[in-house]
Amino acid sequence: MAASLRSLHPSFRPFATQLILEAGQAGLQPRVTSTRRSRREQNFLYRRFLAGQSQYPVAPPGSSAHEYGLAFDVVVQPYGALSDLGNRWEELGGVWGGRFGDPIHFEPPGFSRPSARRAGTLQSSAELVASLFVPLPVTLLRTAQKRLFPEFTATTLRLAKKVLPDWWVDLADRLTSF
Repeated sequence: MAASLRSLHPSFRPFATQLILEAGQAGLQPRVTSTRRSRREQNFLYRRFLAGQSQYPVAPPGSSAHEYGLAFDVVVQPYGALSDLGNRWEELGGVWGGRFGDPIHFEPPGFSRPSARRAGTLQSSAELVASLFVPLPVTLLRTAQKRLFPEFTATTLRLAKKVLPDWWVDLADRLTSF
């Protein structure tokens, strides 16, 4: 199992890196314990979880953001500071696993778990890509909008263009309306 941020999806890596840097600057001694996993590794961890050999929940194979390089697990010292780190991740627009019993888990918004889909249907690769990459810039745009500009102005989009990769902003601009 990978435990390096370098194994994360390249578009997700900068956000994970930022959170780990902030945790280190706060003196929390962050230690990344898991990033990208193969289906085989996910299956192994899931079987351990079902057997009661894991203190953290594990998603069934095929449904984990870890398998796509879109999730990471991290522990900090003191352990209780994970909630502060989780709150910071949510401020940045991410999804923190502490909200569903997995406080060491961090992922981008929009990852669709099978339970959120109709039974028996598979998510197309186009739907998966859209769900993973469109919500993050949109969430960041909306966060910037709410904090900096109570009334939306074109300034919000100009600000986003300065901090987000161009292709994300262009895609978000085309697929969303503000």
